[in-house]
Amino acid sequence: MTSRIPRDSRLRLVRPRTLAAAPRAMTQRPVRRPAPRPPEGTPAPAELARMARAELAGAARVAR
Repeated sequence: MTSRIPRDSRLRLVRPRTLAAAPRAMTQRPVRRPAPRPPEGTPAPAELARMARAELAGAARVAR
């Protein structure tokens, strides 16, 4: 009967690198682009939130 635990794993062919030896691209954060502007005529965020609360009030009441 053979063991289910392999003693000579072929997955260890490459030695693990330290974090300092990792490529620089992996350690740097990607450049974030600013969010696009909303279309002209879109209400302010506070007004949008008020409108959403009014529309979802019934659903929240049913969920409770």
